[in-house]
Amino acid sequence: NIFSLVFIIGLIIVFPFLNNFRNINSLDFSLRLEFDMFTSANFDKYYNFALVLFSDLKNFGRQLLGVLLFWLPRTIWANKPIGSGAYLAEELGFSFNNISCNFFAEGFINFGFTGILLFVIFIAYITSRIDKIYWEIVSNDETNFLKVLYFIFLGMLFFILRGDLLSSFAFTVGFILAFLLVYKIGSIKLK
Repeated sequence: NIFSLVFIIGLIIVFPFLNNFRNINSLDFSLRLEFDMFTSANFDKYYNFALVLFSDLKNFGRQLLGVLLFWLPRTIWANKPIGSGAYLAEELGFSFNNISCNFFAEGFINFGFTGILLFVIFIAYITSRIDKIYWEIVSNDETNFLKVLYFIFLGMLFFILRGDLLSSFAFTVGFILAFLLVYKIGSIKLK
């Protein structure tokens, strides 16, 4: 398959070469097989997921409860969970805590290997329902402004899958509520 060949060549040769242009001060260009990039921050989601698995980080739904109650202030719930990326960094003693925690890692942190399966089933169900509603109802109506909401959700889905779930869910709900508020205000008919 030509696509697979081009993809592999790009991953192993072209992308490392293009990485030379990140540092403007460096004039040392090289075109060689470079495998160091696979252990760098470019693949942090996979690395962080592996850290979650090997550290056996689980808190049995506490992170998910924090996600669902993101709107509750910390003044009311003082020990409210932080994002799973920050939780991972804190548990492993990192000097920084702004790291990603992908959707699979979120599932594992909440309910172990069963959580990964449950999270995948849930996101598959939700995305299929939204997609079905869009293609059967919304897309057929030329004037339906809810089309915008579908595309906002598609963009936010990347954020949700990348993680962490706490911040991505809060931003997604915020976007949707803001959109619906503007939509409702815009649909009010003035006399």
